[in-house]
Amino acid sequence: MNKQPTIFLSYSWLDKEIADTIDSDFQKLNITLIRDERDAHYRTSIEEFMQRIGKSELAIMLISDGFLKSKNCMYEMLELLNTKELEKRILPVILEDTNFLNTQNRTIYYDYWDDEIKKTKNKLKKYETQDFLNELKHQ
Repeated sequence: MNKQPTIFLSYSWLDKEIADTIDSDFQKLNITLIRDERDAHYRTSIEEFMQRIGKSELAIMLISDGFLKSKNCMYEMLELLNTKELEKRILPVILEDTNFLNTQNRTIYYDYWDDEIKKTKNKLKKYETQDFLNELKHQ
């Protein structure tokens, strides 16, 4: 009996419609993808769920502008970066609204995350809460 590989689908909720289509196509092949809306049950730690991507055999990543600006998607990406043989385990699907392969265009995302980190640091100075400290650790 062949064991079904664990395949994680990583996407921005802005791309849910595309993720649903891919998920449906895989289900027609009797392959169930690991998805947040199906597998992150009520009261499940979202952080623990996202750490599952590092343990999955394969990951399909729907890379879009929303993906590249999502803290959760970037957290999942970091989980994958901390694993072995990353290049053999991911299938990046670059969506139409994304053009980060060009160096100039990539700076948009560098600037975006630089601004996000600055905002969080400023809020941390002002409010000194554990929430902002945790947010800063994940940026």
